Amino acid sequence: MLQHFRDSHGQCSGSTKAPSAPTPTPKVLACSDCGAKFRDHQQLHQHQRSSAAHMKVSGPRDGGKHFSCFVCGAKFDSPQYLDQHFLVKHAVEGMRRDDPERGRVLAYFRAKWNHPGSEASIIDILRVYNPGHRVKRFADYREKLMAQRGSRDEKIGKNGNEVLRFHGTTVLCGLGTPQQQSLCSNLSCSLCNIILAGFKKKKAKVDGFLRFGAGIYVTATSSKANDYVKAYGSSSGSRHHAMLVCKVLAGRVFKVTEDRPELVAPPDGYHSVSGEVGGILNFDELVVYDNAAILPQSIIVYDIM
Repeated sequence: MLQHFRDSHGQCSGSTKAPSAPTPTPKVLACSDCGAKFRDHQQLHQHQRSSAAHMKVSGPRDGGKHFSCFVCGAKFDSPQYLDQHFLVKHAVEGMRRDDPERGRVLAYFRAKWNHPGSEASIIDILRVYNPGHRVKRFADYREKLMAQRGSRDEKIGKNGNEVLRFHGTTVLCGLGTPQQQSLCSNLSCSLCNIILAGFKKKKAKVDGFLRFGAGIYVTATSSKANDYVKAYGSSSGSRHHAMLVCKVLAGRVFKVTEDRPELVAPPDGYHSVSGEVGGILNFDELVVYDNAAILPQSIIVYDIM
């Protein structure tokens, strides 16, 4: 009888075999400010509200079924829709004057302005909101780099060789001015499109020439990044400029001193390409070839004096 029960109905109730544990729900989102990981948008938004230093997407629940925007109060049927609204309407916010992060970004920008004959006057420094899936992708890429780190390999480092770099791009709106605090809908405004959808290697172009191939270009020299900022309203005399400050996972860096326009990826065993100063370059360049390797963190809004 016992054998029949086992054959026909599975393990009997008298078995000492423990039931299998349910598979945990994967954590698919991460916080834009601290990187903590969560299973869904509602958990992420609750976490953001718990810290005074975090950008807050969701207001407190009012007992109803709707999810309200922390900034404008707009209501949505799901936290996912709320997150999409926040990205379009409130993805940037001005940093307080006493915010230590603002001081660090400003000092870095000024220290790395190395072009003679020009000077930047700061208008504002904005924090950028990155949606949870994009931050999680960045964190996963870091883990991928760390998995490739040998026991004595210090070229990748304990944090994936994360560096802070500047990126200049086309700005066709007044984002960051008092008149515009939301992303524009112009598909040619690279600044707003990067914040909305993240960096995309396939969009890379620098006046038709890519010195180190099709990749995403950044630099440690703020005045060099300014060379690639196509400023909003410049033809009519406006001097509104905006430059991205980004976290970049450089991994193992391949250093070059000559043009390599044929590259579509770094050489085998490497994760980025660094154009070294001297020869073809007066100022540094770093190129990554994976969209997951770069995350916009802040925007410096400035005028050129």
